[in-house]
Amino acid sequence: MPKGDAAGDIPSGRGTSAAARGRIALRRFLALLALGLTALAAAPHTASAAASPASCAGVVMFGGAQLMCSQVDQRALAQLCTFSWALMTTGGATKVVDGSFLLPPHTSNMQIYQGTGFDNQLSEPIVMCRGKTSQD
Repeated sequence: MPKGDAAGDIPSGRGTSAAARGRIALRRFLALLALGLTALAAAPHTASAAASPASCAGVVMFGGAQLMCSQVDQRALAQLCTFSWALMTTGGATKVVDGSFLLPPHTSNMQIYQGTGFDNQLSEPIVMCRGKTSQD
């Protein structure tokens, strides 16, 4: 792999195609995303977050957006969830992405949404889940 000008640079010299630079940027984005989501998962949860059997986190960086969820209560049954997330596109427009999903029991890091063409988030992702919390 060709070297860039400084550590962390995407190579741009001769012999490096635009597709190769794109793959390198995508790998770097996914590595940083995994690191950020791991840090969010390790952070202490508030009392309100602990009451929900689902824990979700979203991040926007390098033009991409991703929302992931996990079941944090191992006794919880499947949860029917909905999400809504206000994002800013690279063109400066607001785009609200939303949807619903089923979060099966014992799920960890389930990808809920992934998209490109975003500069930043205008709100935190809003995720609401409904379902029984245990088999009792």
